[in-house]
Amino acid sequence: MKQPKTPPWEPLDGDNPLMRSTGYKKEFGKTTEDLVSEWLMAHGYTILERNWRWHRFELDIVAIRDSRRVVVEVKGRTRVTWDPADPESVIRACLSRQQENRIRCAVDAWARYKKLKAAIGIYLAVVVRGQIQWFLIDDG
Repeated sequence: MKQPKTPPWEPLDGDNPLMRSTGYKKEFGKTTEDLVSEWLMAHGYTILERNWRWHRFELDIVAIRDSRRVVVEVKGRTRVTWDPADPESVIRACLSRQQENRIRCAVDAWARYKKLKAAIGIYLAVVVRGQIQWFLIDDG
């Protein structure tokens, strides 16, 4: 008999085999990206790209509202391991400097691919138990 899947916003014990399984992680990531995409659309954004890839780079979500383009890196977490009062600690808990640089390179590659000169904002959306926390990485 199959066990029901735990919803992605439910905290899981670190020893839970579901948390270690690649299938669960992919589903969790897709669910968090879906949640952020729905939020963006509900707030007037149009989603231009999801999971855009170029060589070793990837952008989770590219969206536009009016003429403002934004890239959103989505990170889902089952528990908080940072100081919520310090935005920089949240960003560093979710993104290393190397990951942040890779996102910047991916944004540049996407802009060149689309032949765009406009500024593109970069945001981090951290989803914890179904709640989205937004952090500005670069305002373009």
